Amino acid sequence: MTNKNYWNIDSQHLKFVLSVIGGSQDLKLTPVQKDDIKNGIISIVEEVNACIFSGGTDTGIMKICGEAAATYKEKHKDEKFVLIGIATWKKINNKECFIPDGTRFIIEISN
Repeated sequence: MTNKNYWNIDSQHLKFVLSVIGGSQDLKLTPVQKDDIKNGIISIVEEVNACIFSGGTDTGIMKICGEAAATYKEKHKDEKFVLIGIATWKKINNKECFIPDGTRFIIEISN
């Protein structure tokens, strides 16, 4: 769906998009390196209301994106952190719940 109202993303988050990509394997980072990446992502969101795209799994750099979103929400309770994970089909568990009629998938967004 391209309708931004469907996704509940306001136009301020569509002015700057950051794609964070990397391997899905476990990264060998020191805690300082991991925090530097996480804080860098948070800073970008704070500065320009960026919409972040990542690979959508809970590993590697994508996991750090999720941790950045959680940290941001703790600090800015009323502000939105837009993080969209696009995972490969083979990485999704319980795929059948996304295919109600066998021809398409529907994702419900909850707040």
